[in-house]
Amino acid sequence: MFSQIKVLKTVAAAMALMVVLPCFALAQGEDDEVLSIMTETLELTDEQVPKVEALLHQFAVDMEAAMALAEVDEPDNQAILGAVKKARSAFKSGMKDVLDKEQFETLETTLDAVFQEMFEDIAEIRLIDLEPVLDLTPEQVEELKPVMGSGMRQIVALVFEYGDKRLTMPRKVKLGKSVKRIQADMDAGMSKILSEEQMAKYNAMKEEAKS
Repeated sequence: MFSQIKVLKTVAAAMALMVVLPCFALAQGEDDEVLSIMTETLELTDEQVPKVEALLHQFAVDMEAAMALAEVDEPDNQAILGAVKKARSAFKSGMKDVLDKEQFETLETTLDAVFQEMFEDIAEIRLIDLEPVLDLTPEQVEELKPVMGSGMRQIVALVFEYGDKRLTMPRKVKLGKSVKRIQADMDAGMSKILSEEQMAKYNAMKEEAKS
């Protein structure tokens, strides 16, 4: 259990930055394009546009400062995650103040779809390795992408939540239970897609990886 938590904390900063990096890159390098997309998608008013533009700029500044913490020889994962979470929280809070309820719901729905697609793309990369071993059909690969993508996304969200906190024993227990639940849910979803023989091979691969 402790070793699993240690591994999770080690990759926490990189995973968190990976999640917010697309937003950061867009906000930093293509302000006009992002603002244009947001204006159209959220139907921003003339009054809202400069406020959203300012929030995007500040988010880019805050994220640049957070990423700078990762460039030292021995980066402090907790400090990096804390800075990333603070930047994201400030951006979300600012957007909530600027947008009306319907616009903010649209924003969250849009971001949710973007993140889900991103994790399904990551799952697809993992499936490239699994496909020949489990003899997956193209149809199975497509069905597995959202199942595995959702599981990976939940794990990253968990790491993001706990990565900058001191792991007391109660938190370790809660974290361990959450990880097991996510894995069980993902396995249950996969078992509906894979044959018994394929699932047995997959479970054997997991046990080998643990060893």
